[in-house]
Amino acid sequence: MNSNTKTNPTFTSFKIHPFTGAELPEGMSAQDVELYIRKWNEGEVVFEGNVCGWQLESGHRPLMDSGVAVLLMEGLITKEQAEATNEAHIIRSRKSMEQYTQTQANRTPEEINEEMFEMRAAFGPGEKVVNVITGVVTRT
Repeated sequence: MNSNTKTNPTFTSFKIHPFTGAELPEGMSAQDVELYIRKWNEGEVVFEGNVCGWQLESGHRPLMDSGVAVLLMEGLITKEQAEATNEAHIIRSRKSMEQYTQTQANRTPEEINEEMFEMRAAFGPGEKVVNVITGVVTRT
């Protein structure tokens, strides 16, 4: 458990800080605050160098910006750690998108046919479907 432990009071408003009662910044909910503080207190937020994140079987995964914002707002991490974590998250996301794009390009004809079947079932025949990651446009 981390030394900066906070208690978890009951809260009802989703735009009010669960511990201080202050209004939360745009895009942040009391649920975000409660979740990240709980994970911090439980020792689930781990550091790899200056980057805070989750330790998964596949390796260290940097926190998303919402988690970084909560931990920074609470004074649990420094501005330098926040910046390093945000940069690491961007790099990891780019790599993930590159891997996904490569995987899409290397699909077998059977995999493509199965995807087409699923798209026709979901959207109906003759519909335009755009893969927002690769930009590929398909007609079902």
